[in-house]
Amino acid sequence: MIKSILKLLLFLCIGGVVVFAYQAKGHVDIRWENVSVSMKIGTFVLLILLGTWILFYVFLFVNYLGQLAKNLRQYWRNRHELEGHRYTEEAISALAGGLSEVALKKARKGSELLKESLFAQWVYAVAMNEVGSGLDESVIAGLVKSKSFGLAGYRLRIEQLLKQRDQATAVNEVEAAVERYPNAIWLLQTLFKVYVHQGDVQKAMEIAKKLRQLNHSDADAKMALCYVLQSRMETKLEQKLKCLQLAHELDKTNPIVGIEISRLHIEAGRIKKAQQVIETVWKYSRQPELGHVYLETLTGLNSEEMLAGALKLLEISSASTEGYVVVIKACIQSEFYQKARYYLEKAIQANGGMSYGLFELRADLSKKDAAEKVDYPLWIKQVAAHKRFEGWECAHCKSVSYQWEAECLRCGDVGSYFWKGEHEHENNFFAIKGV
Repeated sequence: MIKSILKLLLFLCIGGVVVFAYQAKGHVDIRWENVSVSMKIGTFVLLILLGTWILFYVFLFVNYLGQLAKNLRQYWRNRHELEGHRYTEEAISALAGGLSEVALKKARKGSELLKESLFAQWVYAVAMNEVGSGLDESVIAGLVKSKSFGLAGYRLRIEQLLKQRDQATAVNEVEAAVERYPNAIWLLQTLFKVYVHQGDVQKAMEIAKKLRQLNHSDADAKMALCYVLQSRMETKLEQKLKCLQLAHELDKTNPIVGIEISRLHIEAGRIKKAQQVIETVWKYSRQPELGHVYLETLTGLNSEEMLAGALKLLEISSASTEGYVVVIKACIQSEFYQKARYYLEKAIQANGGMSYGLFELRADLSKKDAAEKVDYPLWIKQVAAHKRFEGWECAHCKSVSYQWEAECLRCGDVGSYFWKGEHEHENNFFAIKGV
C-alpha cells in the first residue's frame, strides 16, 4: 500500500514537470511574474508532492538507521547472554564433577554477564558455598527477596550459619523463613535438627507433628526420636516406659527403641512384654544388641526352653545369619556343643561363607568345648585376621561410632546413625532425607 502511494506521488511529480515544460515551450521569458496563475498553483502542488515524497523517504531512512542500531544493541546483548549462559552451564558441570574452584570462576563470570538472571546468581552463590569462601550477602539478599529463589537463598544462608556453628542466628533465620514458607520440608527438617541440638524436645516434637500433617515419610521416625530423648530426661521408670511405648507405636522398626524398652521391661520384671517388643522389632532390624537382650530374657530357663526361645527368633528372621548367631549363643550357654556346631554350619551356608562374627563364635565354641580346646588358638588367629568394624555409621559424613547417639559426633547431623554390621548393611531408621 505504501509503495503504491509513493509510486503514485512520483508519477504525479514527473507528470507535472512534463506538463510544465510543455506549456513553457516557445516562451522566451518564463520568469515567475510572467507565469499564469494556473501554472503557479500547479508548481506549488508539484513542490508539495515532491517534498512529501522526499520527506517520506528521509523518514524511512532514519527509521532504518534506528532499527539497525537497535538490532546491533540486541545482538551484543544476546551475545553477552549466550556467553553468560555458557559460563553458568560450565559452572554447573564443574560443581557436579566436584571442581569447586573452577565452578566458582565460571559462575562469577556468568553472574557478571547475567546480572538480572536470578538463576545465574544462585549458581554463583552455590559455588561460593561449596568453596567455603563465604557468601556474597548482596547476592543472597537478592535471592531472598525474589519469589522464585527466596527459599534457595534462605537455604544457602542457613547452611552457611550452621557450618559456622552459629546456632542462634541460624534459628532466627530458619524461623523467619518458616513464616514465609510454612510448608517447606527442608526448612522444617532443619528447624527440627536445630531444636534437637539445643535440647528443646518439645519444639522438636511440634515440628515433627507438622511434618506428619504434611505426610512426610520420616515424620513418625522423628516423633519416635523425640520420645526417645524425652524418655532419657525422665527419672521414673513408668514415665520412661510410657515415652518409649509411644515411640515404639510410631516406629516399630527402630532397634534403639526396642532395646531400651525391652531393658526397662526386664527391669520391671515384665519378661514376656520384653520378648514381644524384641520379636516385633526383629522382623525389621537384626541389630545384634536385640539378640543379646533377647537371650537375657531367656536366662533362668532350662536349656531346652532357652534353645526353643532362640529358635523362635530364628524363625521370625526367616533363617537369617543374625538369627543363627542367637541360636548358636544359646546352644553354647546351654552347653549343647554338638547343636552349636550344627547351627554354625547352617549360619555359614546362610551367610555364604565365614565372617568375623562367625569366626568369633567358632573360637568361643572351641574355648568352651573341652573336645576342641586344642583348636582355640587357631580360631583366635582367624578372628584377629578377619576383624572389621561393626557399629553405627552416619549417613551424612560416614563417620562411625560404637554407640548410638541422637546427633552425629562429627558433623552434628540429627538422627543419621544407622547400624552397619557384617550382615546388615542398610537400616537407616532416623535418616533425615533430602537434606
